[in-house]
Amino acid sequence: MNSVRGIDDATEDDLPMFVIDVLKYDWESLDTMLDLINSESNFGWKVFWPQDFTRDEVERTIRHLLTNDLLTTRKGNHENREREPFEVINPETQDFTDLWFAPNEAGWRAWITWDPPNEE
Repeated sequence: MNSVRGIDDATEDDLPMFVIDVLKYDWESLDTMLDLINSESNFGWKVFWPQDFTRDEVERTIRHLLTNDLLTTRKGNHENREREPFEVINPETQDFTDLWFAPNEAGWRAWITWDPPNEE
């Protein structure tokens, strides 16, 4: 049974699931993820964080998700919607320019079992 977690209960441990959550509808780039996670709409998680999520926080979280094999990647650019599968060999040194991310099966399983905070 899920516990009731309120608006002030988000922790660093929630960051990976915040990122996976903003990837639930489409492949996204780092810049788009940053915009989505900081959105005040129902897509974002800004209300649960003491300040805007920083690029460094989101990038560090992507590295964590890649290291733990929870994301899949493709390479392409914003102008060309055709993106080729791309394997990240070393998440700690990978440049994320032109990379697009989505949860893989393990990422989806982690997201489904996550107990997110809520505004109520």
